[in-house]
Amino acid sequence: MTIDPKQSELGRIVEAEISIYFNQGELPFNITLKEEDKKPFSISYHASSRAKRHSMNVYPCEAFGLLIGSLKDNFIDAALPLSKTEHWYVPAERFHNIEQGIIQGKEFVKNTVLDVIGVYHSYSGGHPDIKGSERFILKDIPQGLRNYLMLVVNIEGNETIWQHPLYHWDKGWQELKYKKTPPRSIWPEFTSKRIHSRWIKAHGAIDYSNNHVSELRRLYGEDY
Repeated sequence: MTIDPKQSELGRIVEAEISIYFNQGELPFNITLKEEDKKPFSISYHASSRAKRHSMNVYPCEAFGLLIGSLKDNFIDAALPLSKTEHWYVPAERFHNIEQGIIQGKEFVKNTVLDVIGVYHSYSGGHPDIKGSERFILKDIPQGLRNYLMLVVNIEGNETIWQHPLYHWDKGWQELKYKKTPPRSIWPEFTSKRIHSRWIKAHGAIDYSNNHVSELRRLYGEDY
């Protein structure tokens, strides 16, 4: 399917050379926003729900996926699952093959007005040393991902906090305020739900295995 961006409301041509204030990486446009022109970032309910569902299903392992949307519009339309860790809290397993996943995501939205603008990542904060502090996860994010937004889903006891934080890189990971909104209309063949279903059709079903017998004992103790 080939979409002419000029036919879409989201495909308005940006003529000025400006830079996105929260992301200095490789972008489809180079935009500089004045302070008064900045609009709040939005995540569709569907994208938020998909990231949360993926994260809860693989608990206590950690889920990873892509955030699809538009930096120009400050909008995240969809969350696409990529992978998970095999164990709870093993930093070496985090973001495995994430670069390849981003390449796949960019190919998936090619010829549309959307792009891969971020990554989501879950972690289980049940251990006393990391409970309630996603900063332990942020320090493990590869440097190459500083060009992307980072949505962190915190799970404790198989329940997620509702307002999971969104971060951008600005001399360190800084929290970016956002709101959850209904899915926006892109075009009939590429709605938020259809983005997700087409991704699953192209790349296969999600692996929800979580090695719970061994990993819940590692998290809560041998008596669990």
